Amino acid sequence: MALGPELTPFYNGSMLQFDSLCPPRILFTPETSSTMDDARHGLSQGLGHGWVFRTLRQNSGRGRMPGRRWDDDGATALLYTLILHRDSVTCTYPVTQLMALALCTWIEERHGLSPQIKWPNDVMIHKRKIAGILVEGEGAYYLSGMGVNLQQRDFLPNYRHPAISLAEAGAQPGTPEEELEGILQILESYLEEPPSIDAINSRLHHKNQQIALVLGDPSKKNIVEGTVLDLQTDGALRMRLKGGEEQVIYSGEINR
Repeated sequence: MALGPELTPFYNGSMLQFDSLCPPRILFTPETSSTMDDARHGLSQGLGHGWVFRTLRQNSGRGRMPGRRWDDDGATALLYTLILHRDSVTCTYPVTQLMALALCTWIEERHGLSPQIKWPNDVMIHKRKIAGILVEGEGAYYLSGMGVNLQQRDFLPNYRHPAISLAEAGAQPGTPEEELEGILQILESYLEEPPSIDAINSRLHHKNQQIALVLGDPSKKNIVEGTVLDLQTDGALRMRLKGGEEQVIYSGEINR
């Protein structure tokens, strides 16, 4: 059975227009395998740009790399995937970074904290991970997933990177619905008028710091060391290696 009508971009004169992200059009289920899978199914049933798939618990929430997963307690995180038409995204850098910037701006404005963007797809507070973002392409669309720790106080000890929640950072988070709508309002304004890469560089985690970075597939363990300079306009990471030469990196993972 179809979930609903196709929401396609429409033309207003010569300009391509899209349905507003707010108020959100949400399909909610208390528990699911993955909101990314739900969004992909929604596309197959005729849903499109602007639809949000939200849950309290993901049994198979996954990360950017094979074998990685998102863990949640089934009650206190914001877990969702948003469908975006590719033509709605006009920034020069990846939509992953646009979503991270929207989240950072919301946390700054609503909660008075100072989050940072850890290349390529995490948001950090006090050097601890508060959110992860995963974006996958599906035909003419991006499936844009985000997990944000809202109220958690206890985290599994085997996390690759220490985690934190808004509550643990001293904020008073609202309901997942309130937090979601605030993030989407900012994201929509950024889709209409994308900020420059400077907005991300000003929040770049590890900037001017020494790091070790695994190039490409982490299982290959091809590690380079150097200093983080900034991001190029296309979102690639610029490093100055120990030998003094600069290197531009499009795929990898910062280990420290």
